[in-house]
Amino acid sequence: MFENALLPDEAVLGTVGGGSTVFGTAMDWERTLLVAAHVGTIERLLETSITYARTRTQFGQTIGKFQAVAHKIADMKVQLEAARLLVYRTASRLTVSRSIGQDAAIAKLFVSESLVKAAIDTVQLHGGYGFMEEYEVERALRDADRRDALLRHERNAAQHHRALAGAVGSSAAELWPLGSCRGRPRPPR
Repeated sequence: MFENALLPDEAVLGTVGGGSTVFGTAMDWERTLLVAAHVGTIERLLETSITYARTRTQFGQTIGKFQAVAHKIADMKVQLEAARLLVYRTASRLTVSRSIGQDAAIAKLFVSESLVKAAIDTVQLHGGYGFMEEYEVERALRDADRRDALLRHERNAAQHHRALAGAVGSSAAELWPLGSCRGRPRPPR
């Protein structure tokens, strides 16, 4: 720790007393770039799943022709594209806005959850082979789970959800009343 350190004005990063602003901007960049790498991992998992579904046969046809497998791959593609668009949006706002904390939190939460889901889906598509080290699919699931844990180290998912609900000006209870998601009326208090 420095005490009574003197610096010339041109050596100060940002403004005097403005270190939290510099740190916040650096964290926004870090969050965005970290999840951008995960989009690439999701894409690799999708390509691995497609290749396997095109080559693995069961009951006289490739497993990609089965509806459940095709739907799982389609869902993975949707997750990939949504994750990619969120990261692109967040990255584009880095250059035009000083505070992208909400965008970075949304991208971080969605992409990390999408990565884990893509890894689980890839293991499931590979069946028993998904657990064998030779196919490297099981490693992707372990890595995705580890990355998800690292991403959530700063804030867990519930805190992200609360922060995002607060950012839109409402508590989660106001946004989603008890029972409203299932089409039932809210019980009296």
